[in-house]
Amino acid sequence: MGRGLRGHHGAARAGLRPAAQPHQLGSGPGRRVCRRRHACAAAAASRRRRRGGGTGRRGRGACVRAPRAGGGCIVSRFEIFFTILGMAAVTLLCRSFFLLPDRELPLPRWLEDCLRYAPAAALLAVVVPEIVMHDGQLVTTWRDAHVGGALAGLAVYALRRRLLATILGGTAAMLALRFGLGW
Repeated sequence: MGRGLRGHHGAARAGLRPAAQPHQLGSGPGRRVCRRRHACAAAAASRRRRRGGGTGRRGRGACVRAPRAGGGCIVSRFEIFFTILGMAAVTLLCRSFFLLPDRELPLPRWLEDCLRYAPAAALLAVVVPEIVMHDGQLVTTWRDAHVGGALAGLAVYALRRRLLATILGGTAAMLALRFGLGW
């Protein structure tokens, strides 16, 4: 920056500093060339504050990621600790619920009949939306690799009645349609 342009705020183009002091310039982002020792210490301290760090020690609830622009942390260590503790407690409760009683819990006959279809219903709830929807929109054409692979898997199952053959046949058909025909 020329000497004649210093002090003229509108003269600098975007990305150039109109009036930079020697201790503000450096060889990289965030680096400063300092002529006085206390200026270097002040520059280093301001960099540590901007990055969310300190002297290397973090207090309770210190920021894990960079602080927000308006102040405050995105996620504090305190929140992470109690989130993990809560997830562990919920997991322990869910898994031990069936182990706690001394005897088997009696279920009504109709509930046992309904629970027999639960695995198939869960599998359909995962697979069907993947087949009939793309990017939140329903598939409107038969020229889709997922639909073709599902139909091929259904045909293989009707002929062979073997799970592995169904999976391999449907996957092979879907890959052939996608990469072979570009569907």
